[in-house]
Amino acid sequence: MREDSEFLQPGRLLENRYRILQLLGQGGMGRVFLAEDERLPGKKWAVKELKPGPAQQELLAKEARVLAECSHPGLAAVTDFIPANAQGVCYLVMEFIQGQTLLQVLREQGPLSWAKAASIGIELCQVLAYLHEGRPVPIIHRDLKPSNVMLDENGRVRLIDFGTARHYNQGADADTVRLGTLGFASPEQLLGRQTDARTDLYALGAVLHFLLEGGTRHPGGERGALPGEVPPEGQAVISKLLEEEPSRRFQRASEVETELRALAAQGMSIAGRRTTPMTESKSAAPLPPPRMRIVVGGLTSGSGATFTAIALARCLHALKLPHTLLELPGTAPDLYHILMGDQHTPKGYRYWTELVCFGSEGGDARAAKDWVTGCTEWAPLAPNRTLEKWDSACAGLLLDRISRQVVIMDLGSSWTSPAHEAILAEADLILLVCDPSPLHLSRSEAARNWGLLGRLKQKNRRIEIIANKAVSFKGRQEWLESLPDRPFCQIPEIPSQAVLSALWQGRLLADQPEVHPVLQAALEPVISLILAACSHPGKRTSIWQRLRPAGKRT
Repeated sequence: MREDSEFLQPGRLLENRYRILQLLGQGGMGRVFLAEDERLPGKKWAVKELKPGPAQQELLAKEARVLAECSHPGLAAVTDFIPANAQGVCYLVMEFIQGQTLLQVLREQGPLSWAKAASIGIELCQVLAYLHEGRPVPIIHRDLKPSNVMLDENGRVRLIDFGTARHYNQGADADTVRLGTLGFASPEQLLGRQTDARTDLYALGAVLHFLLEGGTRHPGGERGALPGEVPPEGQAVISKLLEEEPSRRFQRASEVETELRALAAQGMSIAGRRTTPMTESKSAAPLPPPRMRIVVGGLTSGSGATFTAIALARCLHALKLPHTLLELPGTAPDLYHILMGDQHTPKGYRYWTELVCFGSEGGDARAAKDWVTGCTEWAPLAPNRTLEKWDSACAGLLLDRISRQVVIMDLGSSWTSPAHEAILAEADLILLVCDPSPLHLSRSEAARNWGLLGRLKQKNRRIEIIANKAVSFKGRQEWLESLPDRPFCQIPEIPSQAVLSALWQGRLLADQPEVHPVLQAALEPVISLILAACSHPGKRTSIWQRLRPAGKRT
């Protein structure tokens, strides 16, 4: 295959790195190919081929750099940009996402239910809020449509193809008009007027209408009635999004998200909620509260699992969601020391792990005093005591003791222990924390644990990677590309001044005013899942929510 060929073809090696495998799709904005990374065997990328005009090449390169700096789990990451060659062709290298576009889903399944469409709408709002409000310079998508939104293999919404090619018209797609697509483009786009965040919100309303109506496009703007299943409040949200005058629409994506989540809180079911049938006896026992079990582990010891678990707990505390942070055997008793247990352990407190392992020695496990700070219930390991008796049966007894909606289980690097297999099997979400330290990544332990991670995913476990200390450094991109999956969250390194200040004041680092907002923003994707699963007031209900009976403590 000639390297100087103007356009890509299967078999070509681009930049001595990306081996082109096959054409994925094409349109008026360019062609997209599947490529394999020859530097990272097995890693696949989507390579977009573009041919902008000479005056637009510099703008394209600038916007590609901006997109590469974006980091959100709902976006397809842009990882590389190859400037125009002698023929004027340039390339954008992006994350390859396996799944289906909403257009493909619609063609296979027909109209979506209000529950499913609203759930997708909430996730799109989160992505748009990040693009519009979460960056120094707002990014406006300008071409939001069903074929540009994917549901990945884990069912997550991913916004794709907002690469800079929308600014360039190669004349092949008659639907593309003034940086938008007929049926989804806002009136201001079609009239050539200034666009802003409200332009994307109009397209969001058009997408929701399209999904609910079953795939009918309305290039002229006139739309038919929505199915009767859509509640009046839901129809009002979509109507406001589709207002012709931008000033009459919602002004921010976060406002739309709040409205959709409020519908869930009012009982207008978003996918996954269990409701009581109207014919059911009023005397029937109420459903138990939703339970969510979250495992936090580290790729290796020292990756930051305990720090992440505490940060997540305190974010839930700020949202007034009751939860338990449970430290399990196999790890060092760090939680006790972080909490300054020698000063703050409640009088009469009994360590939970000891109660289930040595119950006959300690009396009634349910009579022990709790250790609570706000909405966080602490269950640290006892310092200076080894639990040789610990096994999966003990773990089951321990989990039965928890009555709060959420339990965060800090397993540290011991998540690979056979004693914790049952806990991993029962977890609703597994978070694996890694940091960029070469000393950690080079350990044989790391390679072994990546292998275990793959086997767990084959068992349909929901596993997400959290990148800790995700600072800027020369090897950062290589580090992120070396991970088996794109990080679900990236936690920046906390300045040492804040760490020392918290230690000397005897306070939790995650509660410090200058630290808490940073952690809350970094962990927002996980927090959103938790709030969804627990039907938290004003929050959506997840489609993978599980309800399990829970024993009540007395």
